[in-house]
Amino acid sequence: MIREARTFMLPGIIQTGRKQGMQLMDDALIELHARGLITAEEALARADQKQIVRQHMRSAVHTPQPAVFTPS
Repeated sequence: MIREARTFMLPGIIQTGRKQGMQLMDDALIELHARGLITAEEALARADQKQIVRQHMRSAVHTPQPAVFTPS
């Protein structure tokens, strides 16, 4: 794909490989935000498709996970 200058196909290939554990960066950012691990600003700053990420964050129910305490 890359050698043939067809990188525009990579997101579709990654989506197809979801069952094998592949995911787009934007999907990971949406999940991290939904889990309360990053802010919306951080997710949007690093997103490729900012409008799509913004729409997902608006429609998702935000349920932050409790912080895990690990003694040092």
